[in-house]
Amino acid sequence: MVLRKVTTAACSLACICFLQLLTHVLSMECFKCPISLSLKECKEKQFVDQCIFGYTTCFTQIKYAAGSKDILNVTKSCVDDIFCERELKATDNHKCEIKDDNNYDCVWCCHRDRCNENSGVQSSKVNPSHTMVVTIVAFVCFYIQHLQRVSGLTMMETR
Repeated sequence: MVLRKVTTAACSLACICFLQLLTHVLSMECFKCPISLSLKECKEKQFVDQCIFGYTTCFTQIKYAAGSKDILNVTKSCVDDIFCERELKATDNHKCEIKDDNNYDCVWCCHRDRCNENSGVQSSKVNPSHTMVVTIVAFVCFYIQHLQRVSGLTMMETR
């Protein structure tokens, strides 16, 4: 009985450690630059950032002055899908066209490691979310624990 509890606890701990390792291995890497006044400045300041769990999108936003292609600022970072979709809808400027009336933004989102290195290059969503992989692994770990418990009960009932 005690041995079975220890085995279950060890399996739980192993699953948690494995999931932590898997999360680190599967996390996205995006280029990040603090708010910069030009693409050149951003390129000079940018660095590779390990995205936190759940942030599976590389994001670039360029703010332009009204009626021109004069850049007010550039930002690159890791974000989640919801934030990116919200920003895309808010800008409503998928072709990054010049707007005369107000300052305007252009937003790009992509889902591959370091895909936002070159600002303004739009990438499509090709890679699935890593969250699904972690969910499946967690399910498998807990299913294995369940099987261990059931087989332990079956062995005790036959005694």
